[in-house]
Amino acid sequence: MKKISCLFVAAFIVLVWFQACFAQQAVSAIARTADEKLVVGTTKAFVKDRGACQISPGNKRIAFQCVSKSLFSRSFYYSIDGTETVKFEDVLAGTPLFAPGDKRLAYCVGEGGKWSVYNDEKKEGPYDDIGSVPATFKFAPDGSRLVYAAAKDGKWSVISDGAQDRNSYAGIHCITLSADGKRIAYVAKTADGKYVVVSDGAESEKFDMAMTPVFSPDGSKCVFGAKTGDKYSIYINGKSDGAKYDKAGTLVVFSPDSKRLAIAVEEKGKQTILLDGKPLFGKFDEILKFVFSPDGGSYYYFAAMGKNFILMSDGKIYDGYDSVLEAVFSPDGKKLSFSAQKGRDIYLIHDGREEKLKAETAIMNMTYSPDGKYFAYFMGEGKTLGESKWCAVVNGSQGKKYDAIYSLMLCDSGKLVFDGNDKIRYFAAFGPNVYRVEETLK
Repeated sequence: MKKISCLFVAAFIVLVWFQACFAQQAVSAIARTADEKLVVGTTKAFVKDRGACQISPGNKRIAFQCVSKSLFSRSFYYSIDGTETVKFEDVLAGTPLFAPGDKRLAYCVGEGGKWSVYNDEKKEGPYDDIGSVPATFKFAPDGSRLVYAAAKDGKWSVISDGAQDRNSYAGIHCITLSADGKRIAYVAKTADGKYVVVSDGAESEKFDMAMTPVFSPDGSKCVFGAKTGDKYSIYINGKSDGAKYDKAGTLVVFSPDSKRLAIAVEEKGKQTILLDGKPLFGKFDEILKFVFSPDGGSYYYFAAMGKNFILMSDGKIYDGYDSVLEAVFSPDGKKLSFSAQKGRDIYLIHDGREEKLKAETAIMNMTYSPDGKYFAYFMGEGKTLGESKWCAVVNGSQGKKYDAIYSLMLCDSGKLVFDGNDKIRYFAAFGPNVYRVEETLK
């Protein structure tokens, strides 16, 4: 019996050693070649003035809002790809704004109590007032045009690449464009204090309140929630099915193929999801995010319950954690990876395995390569944000460590981006120097 036990222990040790070697081989199998390019210099003035940062969707360009202060005055300027603009009296928060495709750029500045928009350096305006990023100042999803709300003489209109819409209102909220940029919808406040949803220039009936309209990816449907009296209804292409809710339309999400529709509705202070018109299991304090898999067959959503955030996916609740922090589907929709917190510990759940991260470690911006071969994220290690060192992790392989990576934690638009299947791109910093980093994976 003792001999059998010894053989079993020996076999177990060999198995553990083999698994460790295999895991090490899997991690070290990736060859990473990094190319760093300095994009922002280290002048003392810029380091002192540097403020909010914006990154283009493809992680090719970076810009900063900067403020120059003296004893009696202050002025603003932009640093765009390392080149500084002239100074202005004021700038619009959230600008400069990069368009999808990374080529077009827009920003908005204040001078003499008026606002002007520079759309690819072409000046538009001046206006008495201007919309806000991203609700009413944005590029179309295909980058084809810049659309924003602007006011003159107390009347608000929508401006599309410098052309003013024929309608004017007391206020404009929540501009939405279709994926191809051809359709536009927005919520407008009328002179009598009511709200209408304007879709391609046509007004809806008047409501006491209206939520953000959402287009299906194919552009065939426009959906929004609206309130009449003390109840909300859901409208699809201007028509309601008559169902009433305490609140509806705070969250509207189509599947990528436009065939499925998820809408958050609220009754008696609790929210649930209507998926293709039918309620899903579970009622929550708030539903924060809903995501379909790329093929539309699966879904997940984040929901708040008290102080905790939980993850629901295809009817399954992941409730073994205090909070779920982030989640992402693989391109084929078959894998769901997420990070979660339990007490002070952070866990990564990937490929069905749970990994407890080292103390004082954070991860964010999880993503897959388009072919699903690589799984990547940013990782930081350190007691505080200022002390942390950050790197990009690909299939468990850690890259070079930096003082900071311009992710969503430091920048409204920063993220880890794959360029094709075997290249990642991001912005990182050593001290005051900012670099664009491109890594080739093999």
